[in-house]
Amino acid sequence: MDRSSVRPSDRVVATFFCIAAAASIIAARSTAVILPVLFVMVMALARAERVPLRTLVKPVPEALPVAALLMFGMLSAAWSADVGVTLASTVTAMLALFAWLAIHRWLGEQPIRRIRHTAIWFVIAVLVGGGVLLTELFSDQLIRRAIIDAFGLIPTAPNRHYWLDAGGRVRVPDWDLNRSVAVANMLLWPAVLCAFCCWAGWTRRVLAFLLIVGTAVATGVSNHETSKLAIAAGLLCFGLASLRPRLAIGLMALVWTVAVLGSVPAARIAYDPLALHEASWLQGTAQARILIWSNVADRVADAPIIGSGVRSGLVLSDREELAQNHPQGTRGETEVPRHAHNVYLQTWFELGLIGAALFLVAGLAALRALARMSERAQPYALATFAVFMAEIFSSWEVWQGWFVALFALTLVYLALAVRSAEGGQCQGRADDAAP
Repeated sequence: MDRSSVRPSDRVVATFFCIAAAASIIAARSTAVILPVLFVMVMALARAERVPLRTLVKPVPEALPVAALLMFGMLSAAWSADVGVTLASTVTAMLALFAWLAIHRWLGEQPIRRIRHTAIWFVIAVLVGGGVLLTELFSDQLIRRAIIDAFGLIPTAPNRHYWLDAGGRVRVPDWDLNRSVAVANMLLWPAVLCAFCCWAGWTRRVLAFLLIVGTAVATGVSNHETSKLAIAAGLLCFGLASLRPRLAIGLMALVWTVAVLGSVPAARIAYDPLALHEASWLQGTAQARILIWSNVADRVADAPIIGSGVRSGLVLSDREELAQNHPQGTRGETEVPRHAHNVYLQTWFELGLIGAALFLVAGLAALRALARMSERAQPYALATFAVFMAEIFSSWEVWQGWFVALFALTLVYLALAVRSAEGGQCQGRADDAAP
């Protein structure tokens, strides 16, 4: 790409995307702010460049099952534990879906000059974010502790996010970086694809090596076991998709189907007869997950068709805690878990058979869309989907704002990478006709 052809508006776009990607990794919860900021930037630039609004809101067929799932989630407010909480969560997710749609359509209208320039800075941003993450992991979060000290954010009472040790030094729990590790894994394969599209020769190989190894090291030294599964799943899927793309797509569809339909019986089997919650070789948090999953699986029978309503577990758990005055961390096994820590199970519990069917169709529709991508982009897109499948297996609950925004942003960056790989041939304007 001729750098002299890059225009000021292209630099503005690249700057926004660069800051967004780096910030997402460094401060994972910021994704809830980053997504709407990117959306506003896109809408402002689209208006300035006279991109028709109808182009940005034109539905993507593969996203319709997701929209249907969210609409059913909204409807569940009629029988959920708290109407306001249900509507707030589902409306937030619907807005994230709409923001993704507008940005995705806008990227499809951009000239390859702008796409490539933005992709270059996206790769740089992921490398910077990954470097900061590695520094934090190996220095016991030195940067974060220094910021807390510098701005006087010292807790006056015990706090789950940071506290003072016997020497008066600020301490931050190591699990506080788990979200950043998850973000790094979600953005890995779009960044690798961008690196291969925007550089040549040994440069792109070195960049890809740094991205993959850096993310693998960060994941390995963290205590986020889910991301360790995710990076392994991504690597295996990428390798298989590079050699046998059709086989990889078929296996992914099979795994997705089994994960959705088999999550409830699998949770029960893991608890009894396997008794994995007592297995000494499992991490303590993994043992706790087995208990939670068994509890949630048992509650699916309370409303097997329509579910208990979005976020009912969170609401009922909080009510029980207030009513029984439980100290933190001492809740009984029979009480409603705050989070399922498994999106497959959570869907069954909150939205029942109808929601699970919509969730299944949404995943299969996404895989169908990936199957229509160019052969060059397919392995990276499938690896990203594999990471997504692993991350929702045993991590956070799906309605957290930052988590929903992360999924939307990942799709945005994947669209950027695919456009770059396809050389601007997917419904984009010719470079010389662009503003």
